Amino acid sequence: MRTPGGENEPGSDHPAVRLTVLSYYQPESIWENADTIITTGSELDGIESAYQTYQEWGWPVSLRGDQVRLETQADMVGLIIPTLLATELTTTLAAQRSSPPVVVHPAAPTHRMLVCSEPFAVALPWPPAVLRVDPPLLLPPTPTPRGPLAWGNQPHPHGLRLCREIDAFAALRTLLKDLLFPPP
Repeated sequence: MRTPGGENEPGSDHPAVRLTVLSYYQPESIWENADTIITTGSELDGIESAYQTYQEWGWPVSLRGDQVRLETQADMVGLIIPTLLATELTTTLAAQRSSPPVVVHPAAPTHRMLVCSEPFAVALPWPPAVLRVDPPLLLPPTPTPRGPLAWGNQPHPHGLRLCREIDAFAALRTLLKDLLFPPP
């Protein structure tokens, strides 16, 4: 193995190999900050229009350059979940009339971010496939290197308050229990 200086470690004839491992279930960096993107005038119009709509709805958003952000003072949390599980979860929550807004990131086609209200006071034991992200959260149509963020379901004025974090947690636990241990 090579030492930091580049030479082989004593007793080893093999050079060191450094591997970077990206976890399949932790795409948090792409959700938290978008790279600076050059946007056209029409794209900026769409971003400003979305920002104004969110403001009219009373959502705590800010506009920073070409990023629409759900701000830190928001009593919200993002839950990044694999797409198939997120689809089942939102279907379950919709049946309970508590469907959260869902954000789709073009650089993470295998995941969705559910935006839930009222983060639980204590850390919930989310399964490893779920990543909890605190605000600021990027909202559509914020541009990214692979395209703009999009909504996985059509948001509405009261969408941010429909699903609390504990509601999503309980529904996911029930869903996983039913998937892993179906009734006889």
